[in-house]
Amino acid sequence: MAVGGRAALCGAISLYSDDIHRPSQGLSIYRAIVAKQLTVQGFNVLNWFSSWHEAYRALYDLVLEGKLRGKELIYEGFDKVPEAFLKLFQGGNLGKIIVKIRD
Repeated sequence: MAVGGRAALCGAISLYSDDIHRPSQGLSIYRAIVAKQLTVQGFNVLNWFSSWHEAYRALYDLVLEGKLRGKELIYEGFDKVPEAFLKLFQGGNLGKIIVKIRD
Protein backbone atom coordinates (compact mmCIF):
# COMPACT_ATOMS: atom_id res chain seq x y z
CA MET A 1 0.00 0.00 0.00
CA ALA A 2 1.01 3.58 -0.51
CA VAL A 3 2.12 5.73 2.41
CA GLY A 4 -0.99 6.97 4.20
CA GLY A 5 -3.18 4.26 2.63
CA ARG A 6 -6.45 3.05 4.15
CA ALA A 7 -7.75 -0.49 4.50
CA ALA A 8 -11.14 -1.80 5.65
CA LEU A 9 -11.25 -5.24 7.24
CA CYS A 10 -14.29 -7.49 7.42
CA GLY A 11 -14.38 -11.18 8.25
CA ALA A 12 -11.73 -13.62 9.31
CA ILE A 13 -12.64 -16.93 7.72
CA SER A 14 -8.98 -17.95 7.53
CA LEU A 15 -8.94 -17.94 11.36
CA TYR A 16 -12.09 -20.03 11.84
CA SER A 17 -10.14 -23.27 11.81
CA ASP A 18 -7.39 -22.16 14.21
CA ASP A 19 -6.04 -24.87 16.45
CA ILE A 20 -7.24 -24.13 20.00
CA HIS A 21 -3.76 -24.99 21.28
CA ARG A 22 -1.95 -22.83 18.70
CA PRO A 23 -4.10 -19.79 17.87
CA SER A 24 -3.02 -17.26 15.25
CA GLN A 25 -0.33 -14.87 16.33
CA GLY A 26 -2.27 -11.77 15.29
CA LEU A 27 -1.53 -9.14 12.70
CA SER A 28 1.67 -10.15 10.89
CA ILE A 29 2.08 -6.87 9.00
CA TYR A 30 2.19 -4.59 12.04
CA ARG A 31 5.58 -3.04 11.13
CA ALA A 32 4.39 -2.22 7.60
CA ILE A 33 1.28 -0.52 8.99
CA VAL A 34 3.41 1.68 11.25
CA ALA A 35 6.12 2.38 8.68
CA LYS A 36 3.66 3.41 5.99
CA GLN A 37 1.35 5.24 8.41
CA LEU A 38 -1.65 3.21 7.31
CA THR A 39 -5.18 3.46 8.64
CA VAL A 40 -6.79 0.08 9.26
CA GLN A 41 -10.41 -0.07 10.34
CA GLY A 42 -12.67 -3.04 10.91
CA PHE A 43 -16.34 -2.98 9.99
CA ASN A 44 -19.39 -5.14 10.43
CA VAL A 45 -22.01 -5.19 7.67
CA LEU A 46 -24.79 -5.24 10.27
CA ASN A 47 -23.95 -1.62 11.15
CA TRP A 48 -25.10 -0.66 7.65
CA PHE A 49 -28.15 -2.90 7.36
CA SER A 50 -30.53 0.06 7.14
CA SER A 51 -28.86 1.01 3.82
CA TRP A 52 -29.19 -2.49 2.35
CA HIS A 53 -31.67 -1.69 -0.42
CA GLU A 54 -29.84 1.45 -1.53
CA ALA A 55 -26.52 -0.38 -1.66
CA TYR A 56 -28.01 -3.38 -3.47
CA ARG A 57 -29.49 -1.14 -6.19
CA ALA A 58 -26.22 0.77 -6.67
CA LEU A 59 -24.15 -2.42 -6.86
CA TYR A 60 -26.67 -4.09 -9.17
CA ASP A 61 -26.45 -1.15 -11.56
CA LEU A 62 -22.65 -1.37 -11.56
CA VAL A 63 -22.86 -5.07 -12.44
CA LEU A 64 -25.26 -4.36 -15.31
CA GLU A 65 -22.89 -1.67 -16.62
CA GLY A 66 -19.94 -4.08 -16.47
CA LYS A 67 -18.12 -1.87 -13.96
CA LEU A 68 -18.26 -4.45 -11.19
CA ARG A 69 -17.37 -8.08 -11.76
CA GLY A 70 -16.99 -10.83 -9.22
CA LYS A 71 -14.23 -13.41 -9.19
CA GLU A 72 -15.20 -17.05 -9.04
CA LEU A 73 -13.30 -20.28 -8.52
CA ILE A 74 -15.39 -23.03 -10.10
CA TYR A 75 -15.04 -26.73 -9.34
CA GLU A 76 -16.72 -29.23 -11.67
CA GLY A 77 -18.62 -32.19 -10.20
CA PHE A 78 -20.17 -33.24 -6.90
CA ASP A 79 -17.02 -35.16 -5.99
CA LYS A 80 -15.21 -31.79 -5.71
CA VAL A 81 -17.40 -30.56 -2.81
CA PRO A 82 -14.92 -31.56 -0.07
CA GLU A 83 -11.99 -29.96 -1.92
CA ALA A 84 -13.96 -26.76 -2.52
CA PHE A 85 -15.09 -26.60 1.11
CA LEU A 86 -11.57 -27.04 2.46
CA LYS A 87 -10.34 -24.32 0.10
CA LEU A 88 -12.45 -21.85 2.11
CA PHE A 89 -10.14 -22.29 5.08
CA GLN A 90 -6.84 -22.18 3.19
CA GLY A 91 -7.06 -18.53 2.14
CA GLY A 92 -5.78 -19.23 -1.37
CA ASN A 93 -8.77 -18.06 -3.37
CA LEU A 94 -10.19 -14.71 -4.37
CA GLY A 95 -13.94 -14.32 -4.68
CA LYS A 96 -16.68 -16.93 -4.57
CA ILE A 97 -16.10 -20.68 -4.60
CA ILE A 98 -18.70 -22.54 -6.68
CA VAL A 99 -19.19 -26.26 -7.21
CA LYS A 100 -20.93 -26.86 -10.52
CA ILE A 101 -22.92 -30.06 -10.28
CA ARG A 102 -24.53 -29.99 -13.75
CA ASP A 103 -25.61 -27.60 -16.51
